Amino acid sequence: MFRIRSRAGPTCSAATTRILPRREVLTDDGWLKTGDVGRWTEVGFLQIVDRKKDILVTSGGKNLAPANIEVRFADDPLIAHVVVAGDGEKYLVAGVWLNEAAVDANLKEMQGDRDAARRALETRGSDNVAFPGAAYREYVRELYQRNLLAKGEFHLSGRRVRMEELRVPVLAIAFQHDTIVPQASAAELVQRVASEDKELWVLPGGHVGAVVSRAASKGLWPKMSAWWAVRD
Repeated sequence: MFRIRSRAGPTCSAATTRILPRREVLTDDGWLKTGDVGRWTEVGFLQIVDRKKDILVTSGGKNLAPANIEVRFADDPLIAHVVVAGDGEKYLVAGVWLNEAAVDANLKEMQGDRDAARRALETRGSDNVAFPGAAYREYVRELYQRNLLAKGEFHLSGRRVRMEELRVPVLAIAFQHDTIVPQASAAELVQRVASEDKELWVLPGGHVGAVVSRAASKGLWPKMSAWWAVRD
């Protein structure tokens, strides 16, 4: 992102400098300081994403630029606008406006997949493998909260597990709209293991839908099976 400056004409310059001191609105060579923050889109258009002075200060005193969050959604065709707020609050919130036309078109294309995903989720919710509560709490505490595997401090059956010593084939799959397992986490796994036979796939979809949809049965699962079949 960058600050936007515009070539100011005589009328604009005169009107603006009557309100504010000239040095605050114009550069030495006559460019107007618009106060906007922008970026170039993939197709070459200039997009205004923020105001230069729009900084949110939380109740804890942390300064945050909402544009850094909002711009992450700028290229999502299903989202029209995102506005982040939270000045003076403990945490930030976001207002999200959908691109209704794009959403409707997407839903029509995915209706069959949505029905299949709903049925799969219902089955998944009522057909879980029994998992002891104490083991689950230990799993969450050590791998999520304390991040011991990444730190090289996780022990399994009394042995310390070091990611840099793993040399078996590794396949990590991330999904573009997965908020539970971000792409960066999957990429970190691939980077850390010592195996020379490792791949990272980044595919469209979310955490559950991309796995249980009808499209997954025709694309993702056969592709994964083929990957492992040659390594069996």
